[in-house]
Amino acid sequence: MHWEICIVNPPERAITILERLLLQHPSSSVRIAALQNLARIGQYHPINLQILYDAAEDPDPNISIAALVAITDLVLASFSTSPMSDQPKVQMTFN
Repeated sequence: MHWEICIVNPPERAITILERLLLQHPSSSVRIAALQNLARIGQYHPINLQILYDAAEDPDPNISIAALVAITDLVLASFSTSPMSDQPKVQMTFN
């Protein structure tokens, strides 16, 4: 199988592709890369956080750890404010 790196625009299309890879790809390495890239995009563009929460409960410990790291990255990114906004980029609640 041949993989090629490309730039996908608009971000919604990239998010859809990454979510599909996360949910359906048999390789944990590909799924982890999808999680990492969703977290990167999530710092600048809204993403579905539920998919990250679900991945954190994956039976594969590598996937669940990568999901927790992705969630943590988003939380930390939400604390860095830009001069244009004093609001967090991501708001999360835990029950």
